[in-house]
Amino acid sequence: MQSLFFPATGFHSARQYPIFLLFPQIHLLRPSEISQVKGGENPTDILIRAGLCQAEIPCPLHEKLSVFQRLIEDIQERGDDYAAQLGTLILSGLSAEDTSAEPATHRTIIHQLLRADREKEKITEQKREARLWQARLILCLAEFLDREQEEIESGIASVAKESQDLFATLRGELDDITIEQTLAENSQEAGATIRHAGNIQLRLTAWRRLYEQSSQKTDRCLLTTSKDAADILVENYSKTAKTKGTEPYRIKGFTLPRDIGKDVEQAITRIQDFSEKNAQIQQEFQKQLLHLQREPDLHGALSGLRDDWNQQIEQTFPRRQHGRTAVTIFVFPEYPISSLLGPVDSQSRHNGILVLVG
Repeated sequence: MQSLFFPATGFHSARQYPIFLLFPQIHLLRPSEISQVKGGENPTDILIRAGLCQAEIPCPLHEKLSVFQRLIEDIQERGDDYAAQLGTLILSGLSAEDTSAEPATHRTIIHQLLRADREKEKITEQKREARLWQARLILCLAEFLDREQEEIESGIASVAKESQDLFATLRGELDDITIEQTLAENSQEAGATIRHAGNIQLRLTAWRRLYEQSSQKTDRCLLTTSKDAADILVENYSKTAKTKGTEPYRIKGFTLPRDIGKDVEQAITRIQDFSEKNAQIQQEFQKQLLHLQREPDLHGALSGLRDDWNQQIEQTFPRRQHGRTAVTIFVFPEYPISSLLGPVDSQSRHNGILVLVG
């Protein structure tokens, strides 16, 4: 079963790498044909070259790509003015009036009506294009913020590690539970900073606009490391489900290591090694997710696989060295992901699947 990462359009944090243990290949939407990273290597491109990630560009810019690239470069050079850059994206000429003094004959009236229809179509297309440009820019700005916050997070983690080592040296009694709690607290603090820095709702709206242009919207599950984004979809479901206030079915108990490598190359090596040794259990996980998408009876789903999965994770990535992060699988009965992200499909009998890591 294909997984579609959202609402991020790239990978910039070591905290994200463990999700590739669940899904050996992850799909993600890209705002344009170019990388938004200026200088240095892009982890997303490295993951794509390794075959772990497949990028989709729902709305390629083609001949307008150079214009967009110059705009992105300008935004990066004026990094202290991100918000103001969005303000330049406005519609022009939409309120222009027809000043023609041509007499209103039968022929000119018909001509004006036809022209009005064409103008209406033109305006509608202009609005659609403008919204897509806004979406691309918002997602690019979010990527810039992600990278800035990742640097902050790395700094926080480094200071915390030094403090932890010093405390362990002085006291000589830092047990496994304390280590894991410290790692979790530092991760939560850094994650809160990231979530606060970017407006998740705005980012999700922009991502949806790209998703609406995607040609493939079925037989996928959504995958995210953003609890806020998952909460928004759960809340939307609760408001629009056939029975108001209904909560999605939750499957818990699967775990992943919190850390599998501080750089992307090390993480890729470990991911590929794990996938080679555990291909069967990964395939079974995908198979059961696909079954879950079509199965009306959700009781006990995936329970038989959970213990085997966690055992393999512990053997390869011991909790003491790599920590743990929780995996929550949300199942939205008769509510496919296309309904979670767009107009509700009241005729669908497929279940929507959302996987939250973290």
